[in-house]
Amino acid sequence: MPEVGGKLNEIIKSPNHIVISINSLDKRKKENKELLANKSITVKEFVLPHGLELNRWIEKRVGEIGGAISKPAVDELAVRLGRDNAKLTKVAGKVVAAEEVYTLWQADSEIKKLMAYKGFSNFSSLTK
Repeated sequence: MPEVGGKLNEIIKSPNHIVISINSLDKRKKENKELLANKSITVKEFVLPHGLELNRWIEKRVGEIGGAISKPAVDELAVRLGRDNAKLTKVAGKVVAAEEVYTLWQADSEIKKLMAYKGFSNFSSLTK
């Protein structure tokens, strides 16, 4: 974020909250290390749920919008969203990054469509 660097003190003194969205922040770069070390800046990382975490997210989201869903239907929806198709980056055999093929916006949209189709009732299958 070199364009922010020169105005950092001015931005920090601002009474407003400033949100910057970055797909990937290279924590090895000098300017990013300086930003992350600054106690006046709060960094919040939002990581997509990976693997079975997506199943838990789906169950929670369905409950939040007033529905119910069976475990097999959760699993089927997660698989259809691409839960098992993440691009994994490995170093020395250890997974260091996972790039998902879905977004939570997409997952939420599919949940809402299914709930509308099922009449906001309990659904145990995606095919009926």
